[in-house]
Amino acid sequence: MKIDLHFHTIVSKDSAIPVNMATIKAIKKRGLNGIAITDHDSFAAVAKMSRLLAREGLAAIPGEEVHTPGKGEILCYFIQEPIKPGSWEEVIDAARMQDGLVVLAHPFDYIRGNWMAYFAGKHRDQLPRLLARIDGLETYNARNYSPGGNKWARERAKAGNFLGTAGSDAHNAFEIGCAFTEFDDDGDPEALRNCFKRKTLLPQDHENLDGVILPGYPLRRFAYAVVKKLHSGLNSVLPPFKRWQAALHSSPQTDKNVARFQD
Repeated sequence: MKIDLHFHTIVSKDSAIPVNMATIKAIKKRGLNGIAITDHDSFAAVAKMSRLLAREGLAAIPGEEVHTPGKGEILCYFIQEPIKPGSWEEVIDAARMQDGLVVLAHPFDYIRGNWMAYFAGKHRDQLPRLLARIDGLETYNARNYSPGGNKWARERAKAGNFLGTAGSDAHNAFEIGCAFTEFDDDGDPEALRNCFKRKTLLPQDHENLDGVILPGYPLRRFAYAVVKKLHSGLNSVLPPFKRWQAALHSSPQTDKNVARFQD
């Protein structure tokens, strides 16, 4: 079954996707079997979205995308209560208290929240401890505008034997289903959780637009990226871009921190 593991409703301040049956029908039309509801620092839409999805026979994974200091974001899955923003230790502890699973969101997207400070920055010494606590990395994010960012995430996940996930990170209806993760089991919550634990998920490694009619999608995406860059300003974009470049030129096979973690 196909599940979009990164999805935002209008509850997220930067999303325009309503919580209604029109959205559910759009999800079904995209050929998805379900979604993970991962609003920014909010759990408010989970109950209603889950009920609406169930009406159409679609699976719902309750979740949240939680901010941490330094822009890094964590996708928390299979939780029952909201998790407050905080340090990555606090967020992971809160998820574990609910028997939740945690994945680093778009870890190498230099424009948006990323984990560059841990993989190739000032917090690099904390990387082994961070990797020991997470369940996986988001290896394909359809909104990752950083060239090579998704590829680098896949390489890191492979080097560390981590679970890889994929999601559209949809904030607009036309983005729904542009990326998804394939599960080898049905929509039962426990079965889906077991797929995570067995690492049998299959994230797509390219945008699957064959069954989705999106006129002008590449142009929209390019224009959106340009607007985000102009809005943030060169002063905020260039420093993380340099960190991103440094990360791309380091090799996961020769990364001592990752090697030490694997040992």
